Amino acid sequence: MPGVYRMLGESGEIVYVGKAKNLRRRIGQYRNAKRCKKHRKMHKIVADACAIAFEVCTSELEASLLESRLIRELRPKWNVAGAFHFLYPM
Repeated sequence: MPGVYRMLGESGEIVYVGKAKNLRRRIGQYRNAKRCKKHRKMHKIVADACAIAFEVCTSELEASLLESRLIRELRPKWNVAGAFHFLYPM
């Protein structure tokens, strides 16, 4: 099931927004991240996050559009590419 997930910090602020084709599998990847260079960002996100909120979408396109809108509006700490849309045109 496609959807969008938000990682929340201690005070309730959103530290990361992501989308997934399969929410259950994607959230599990954070829990099972290995200690290698390519998973370094995942470990930092998990260290900052205290809770996960998610929203199921009807399609991958809807999930992509919602993720993009949330990143632009909220500008989470760990989302870089979508926060500055003028630097990363899609």
